[in-house]
Amino acid sequence: MRIIPLFLLLMLSLPLANLQANIKIDPLVLLRGNVKDNNKGVAVDMQFKDESGAIVKSKSASDGTYQAILKPGHKYQLTITDENLTRYTFTYEVPNYDKYTQLDQDFPLNATKVDTPVATESPKKSKKNKSKKTKKGK
Repeated sequence: MRIIPLFLLLMLSLPLANLQANIKIDPLVLLRGNVKDNNKGVAVDMQFKDESGAIVKSKSASDGTYQAILKPGHKYQLTITDENLTRYTFTYEVPNYDKYTQLDQDFPLNATKVDTPVATESPKKSKKNKSKKTKKGK
């Protein structure tokens, strides 16, 4: 009598094993780092927007640390908004990876005059990353 339930269990588990083998999970990148203004961490709102318009939102802690999960092989327009509603815009390109990867990237805001219409500066680059910054006053 025990042979039949074991046989049924085995027969029911085979489709599940086959289903798991066919599931493809896209790789992700954990981007983490610090947002600093005059070398001091700051709390900000962050919005990463890719070429298709998909948005990933994140916030930095009061010490400036942040994390965001992004898709590899995409170029993002990053908008950082500080507590004074000043907006900083960066372009950040995530390299193409075929497995989960963690990348470190800091974004220095370096206080400049708000009345400056556009200031361009590159943040510290981490390995295999390209990014640039412009600042726009609101």
